[in-house]
Amino acid sequence: MRLNAQFDLEYSKSKPWIKTKNGFFAGAVFVGDRLLSEPDIIKAVESIENGEQATEFVKRLNGHFALAVIIDDKVFLSTDRERTVPIFYEIKDGEVFIYNHVTLDMIKERGINEQALKELENSLFVSGTNTFADGINSVMAGETVLISDDGIERCYYHEFNYEKVDYSDKYKLFNLIDEKFVAATKRLITYLDGRCAVVPLSGGHDSRLIVYYLKRLCYDNIVTYTYGPKGNFEATTSENVAKFLNLKWYCVEYEPKKLKKLFKEKFAEFADYCSNGVSSVCVQDWYAVEYLHQKGVLPTDAVFVPGHSFDCISGSFILPRYAKNDTVTKQELINDILRKHHSEGKMILPQQIRSYYEDNINQALLENEPDVLTSDRAFNLYQNYNVRERQAKYICWQPKNYEYYGYDWYLPLWDAELIDFWETIDIKTKYNRELFFEFTEHMYKDLMQAAPVLNVKDKNYKKVNMNPVVRVFRKIYQLFNYVDFHYCLAYFTQWDVLSIYAKYRVLNIGFFVNQKIIELVRKRK
Repeated sequence: MRLNAQFDLEYSKSKPWIKTKNGFFAGAVFVGDRLLSEPDIIKAVESIENGEQATEFVKRLNGHFALAVIIDDKVFLSTDRERTVPIFYEIKDGEVFIYNHVTLDMIKERGINEQALKELENSLFVSGTNTFADGINSVMAGETVLISDDGIERCYYHEFNYEKVDYSDKYKLFNLIDEKFVAATKRLITYLDGRCAVVPLSGGHDSRLIVYYLKRLCYDNIVTYTYGPKGNFEATTSENVAKFLNLKWYCVEYEPKKLKKLFKEKFAEFADYCSNGVSSVCVQDWYAVEYLHQKGVLPTDAVFVPGHSFDCISGSFILPRYAKNDTVTKQELINDILRKHHSEGKMILPQQIRSYYEDNINQALLENEPDVLTSDRAFNLYQNYNVRERQAKYICWQPKNYEYYGYDWYLPLWDAELIDFWETIDIKTKYNRELFFEFTEHMYKDLMQAAPVLNVKDKNYKKVNMNPVVRVFRKIYQLFNYVDFHYCLAYFTQWDVLSIYAKYRVLNIGFFVNQKIIELVRKRK
């Protein structure tokens, strides 16, 4: 019997869906160094005859995409390694419905998935395939889903489980790293095709690396911006980078009154588009993009090129136990995942919630793993969870902010060839991003001297910060002196913030935004 499929893919503002005879494709993808044109994509998709061919096709792609096709009377769905182009599915009354969005109205029609909403109390995303809407499921990052009359088959076509290479000569390694960054930047330039590259330029490492390589490869159509409270160190460093590289630079000053106005007028619509039924929304550069858009600073065909989130590939998520021990227990791995991804500032999770997460992690990640793993294997599993969940659903999801205003985007530091190479480097070498920092000092020492990264914390500071009393007082100090507090005051008074902290022991902007999303969902009930 032929499976009946209904497609609703009209909710995209920057990555339009291409219709083929057998389905749909959205995104921008390379095979090697060749950017596939629309005719290329149509020809490739229409040549797919079975699930195996479909899987091999998506495995060859480098870029941002989603695929939905009907083959062998089955529905095949897939998305890229970071799930930057979302796709959802629902099965009811013998039909398969495929969407690229989950709106508040859809949640209201189908009913709230209460467990998913509970997760937002402790995380920045809903884990697994669940969404806020009952019955609607999400395709995961690097996953294929095959739906037939016999049921649903899910499989990850990409996993972080790379064999390590011994790069004994550090300077030869630096040359290889440079080659990969050059290749990734050339692909970015091909995609830009002369359009203006808009780079959110922070005071850190990743965004400056993007503009450095663009300038080195003679691409000059670049606009950079930063944001935050007046006089913040990120803006000072960002300006120094822009001056050194002779880049057009804007600084958008954040003031509580302006943020309040934006939140009051647009947060519901913004959250509806950007949350998409699976996550919190990042509001860090929201006002900056709104401001630049309203001022007409950016060309309508501008492409946002953020530095998300190479830090997790280059070593920032490697915990000491993985770099310094030979083995890691399964329970230690679970504890690390819970602490990083499902605590949102809380030191202790309620037992019921903890058990729920542990069961899900075991089922999704550890079902066939031994109780004691090698440190390499343990970190690969940790990285799989991190990329499929946090990176895919929150960090690499942030381009939705740019889509909301109708702009295109591209994530050059999630280039597949670049990541594949970095994953062959031993975790002990990448630990604390030491290799990456050495590389930047070697490759563009003059830039690093002209605009040093100011927020590097020394070891003594970290040790002091481990004191629970110091942590609390420092967090309160940060709240009243950092942009997070300005965001919170857009909805909450100072006393509200303190009372929420007293109740939940959380002083985290993501947590406050989550409360507003939960409120919005429940209002539509």
